[in-house]
Amino acid sequence: MDTPGGVVVGIDGSDLSWAAFDWAYREASRRRTGLHAVHVTGVGHPLRRWFGAAGDARAEDDAVLADVDRHLPVPPDPAVAVERSAVPAESALAGPASDLVGAARTAGLLVLGAAGTSGLREQLLGATALRCAVSAACPTVLVRDRPHHVREVLVGIDDSAAGRAALLWAFREADLHRARLRVVHVVWPWQWPGHSEDETAAAARRMMRFTVEQLPPTPSGRGLTAVVEVVRRSDPVRTLVERAAHADLLVCGSVGRASGEVSSSIVRSAAGLGSVAGHAVHRASSHVVVVPAAPEPAYPWDREERLDEERDWDSSTGGPQWDDTTHLVLP
Repeated sequence: MDTPGGVVVGIDGSDLSWAAFDWAYREASRRRTGLHAVHVTGVGHPLRRWFGAAGDARAEDDAVLADVDRHLPVPPDPAVAVERSAVPAESALAGPASDLVGAARTAGLLVLGAAGTSGLREQLLGATALRCAVSAACPTVLVRDRPHHVREVLVGIDDSAAGRAALLWAFREADLHRARLRVVHVVWPWQWPGHSEDETAAAARRMMRFTVEQLPPTPSGRGLTAVVEVVRRSDPVRTLVERAAHADLLVCGSVGRASGEVSSSIVRSAAGLGSVAGHAVHRASSHVVVVPAAPEPAYPWDREERLDEERDWDSSTGGPQWDDTTHLVLP
């Protein structure tokens, strides 16, 4: 897609990919931008060219793109220009992830079904959704087969660039959908000897307050309600997945960075790959969004300026202190 900020959706003809297409169309309509439907072709059985039926694969690929019209709303939104393309896979064994990421290189959003085609094909191709979430330059939405309603956006953050990027995206998404924002940090006191649980929770509340207060005004100017929560004595992945059962979007920082341990487990759960939180996956029915991190400030000058800003804020903060659960109305 040549226009920055558009929505790219990967389709493969499965029911879940059409659920992702519906989600992507609605988001393109809400954002007043274009939609690009991409079908990566030639990613069937890795020995398919030896079966002597190459022509059948081409007909099947064309049928997937032709089926786009059947899944458009009636009447379609005139503001959404729907583009479609078949992209030959670089390698049947590598799967479609790199091709989908390439198609979304200038997009504002990449949308995929939370799990690919089941059975042997999925085992051979690996976790397309996870690979895209790891590599995409834009936020990646992993869609479950459920109605497109966004009433609560849940984001797990820490004091990292990934956490801050996830919070900012979740904040803007909540404003776009007029949804409630829930911000969660799970303290791990047993990982930091020498600091009590109360000290760790107090530090987490200060971090959360500083981070939330740095948010800009809502783009719509309407303001939004937010719940900021510090959770004690809990596993971070399990906590976020369980709370996501009552949310519509679960937003986390990109895999492989500061919050990657949590994000990777959540994304693996969403993709049906199993994880340390696998036992809770069936109770977490929300869509999952993975947001790439903005780069940290360059060391030492920009980072030192940020640390000075945090210290000045901490010494001058007045008013009532936040509880472990704090309800806010953000401007």
